[in-house]
This record gives sequence, structure tokens and C-alpha cells, in this order.
Amino acid sequence: MFEILGKMFGSAAVDTAKGFAETIDALFNRFKASPEQIAAWQLERAKLEEQAAARDQAALTKMAELDAMDRDSARKREMAVRDNTNSIMAYTITGVMFVSTVYFNIYPPSQEVKPIVENVVMALRDGWLIVVAYYFGSSRSSSAKHDLIERLASK
Repeated sequence: MFEILGKMFGSAAVDTAKGFAETIDALFNRFKASPEQIAAWQLERAKLEEQAAARDQAALTKMAELDAMDRDSARKREMAVRDNTNSIMAYTITGVMFVSTVYFNIYPPSQEVKPIVENVVMALRDGWLIVVAYYFGSSRSSSAKHDLIERLASK
């Protein structure tokens, strides 16, 4: 490698490259860790990884608890206020969702307006899914998460 450098740039470049390589070798040799140091670093790394995993799990549990408390407080507020706006909106969105589904299956839209109709129906579907998730829970895993939070809170 140094011969190619010498042919291309001359002996000054070769001397500079050799000096640079020797400096890097000296630095690496100077800072070599002993096997005991490497083992200690690996133990410390494992301990830090365990602490990080425990901290992450605690944060996830806390977030799940806050999420459950938020849903619970929203439902309690709705029961205390006795406002029918949310339920009227839920019934309206559900009705429009099913009527539009039946209508567009019987009378498909023309090719010119089909993308617009699909976007509107998808937005309506997303709103309907939010309504269903609010009133009935988002999924079975949500129920399992709620049970886990209850068990952890009772300890």
C-alpha cells in the first residue's frame, strides 16, 4: 500500500501515512483493556440493561394506568353530566355508516366520484370505529391490559 502511495505522491506522502499508521497503532496498543476490565464492563452493561428494562416496564405500566384512569374519568363524567350528545352522535354515526354501506353496495358510485366517495366512507368508518372503541373497548388485549393493571394496583 505504501509503495502505491510513494509512486503516486512521493516519499513525503509515504512518510506521513506511515507516521499516521504508527500513531494509530500506538494509541490502540496503549488503550487495550485487560480481560478483567472487559469482564467488568460486560457485567456493568448487563446490569444497566436490566435497569433500563425495569424502568421501561415501569413506564409502560404507568402509561397504561393513566390511560385506564383517563377512560374511567371520561365515563364517570358522562354519567354525572347526563348529556345525551355523545350517545346521539354515536347512534347517528352508526346509522349513517350502515346506511351508506348498504346504499353504495346497491348503487355503486361512478368512476369520476368513486375516489371521493371512498375517502368519505373511510373517514366515516374511522369515526365509527372510534365510537365503538369508546363504548365497548378497543380490543381483547385492552381488556387483558386492564386486568393486568388491576392486579398490579392491588399489590
